[in-house]
Amino acid sequence: MVRTVWWALAVTAMAFTAWNAASLTMFDVSMACSKIGESSPYQCSDRAIDVLGVWPLILVGLLLATPPAMAAIALHKRFSWIAVAALVVLFMAGIAFVTHDSYSRLLVFALPMAIVGSIAAAFQRTASDARRPMSPTAGQSSATARVRSPGGFPESTPAMASTRPPSGNPRP
Repeated sequence: MVRTVWWALAVTAMAFTAWNAASLTMFDVSMACSKIGESSPYQCSDRAIDVLGVWPLILVGLLLATPPAMAAIALHKRFSWIAVAALVVLFMAGIAFVTHDSYSRLLVFALPMAIVGSIAAAFQRTASDARRPMSPTAGQSSATARVRSPGGFPESTPAMASTRPPSGNPRP
C-alpha cells in the first residue's frame, strides 16, 4: 500500500511537470511580464518551453519525482521520512526562487507531495513491526514458554521448574 502511494506521487510529479510544459507561457513563468515598460527578448505570450528550453523542465520533473521514487524503491520508514524532508526542501527552494525566470516555481508542488508522503510514512510499518508477535508467548503454552536469563541462555518459566533436572554437579 505504501509503495503504491510513493509510486503514485512520483508519477503525479512527472505528469504535473509534463502538463505544465504544454500549458505554461512566459507570462506564467516570468515576473518581468508584470512590469510595465520593461523590454525582454521574448513576448509574454510565448510558450515557456520554447524560450527556456526543455532541459530545465526535465530537471524540475526529476527533482520532484526522485524522492518519492527512492522511497518506493527502498520501502524503509527512514527513507520515507528522508523523502518527505527532501520534498520540504524542494518546496522552500521553489519559494526562494519564485522570482527567477525559470521553472523553479513548479517546485512549490512539493508541499502537497510532502503532506501526502508524511501521511504515508506515518502509517508505514517497519520490518520489526511485521515480525513482532502479538504477545510475548504467542503460539506457546505456559508450560513450554521460555524466558532469557541475563546471560542470554534460555531458562524455564516457573511452570517448568518442577520438571527440570537440578543444575550443577551433584555432591556425594
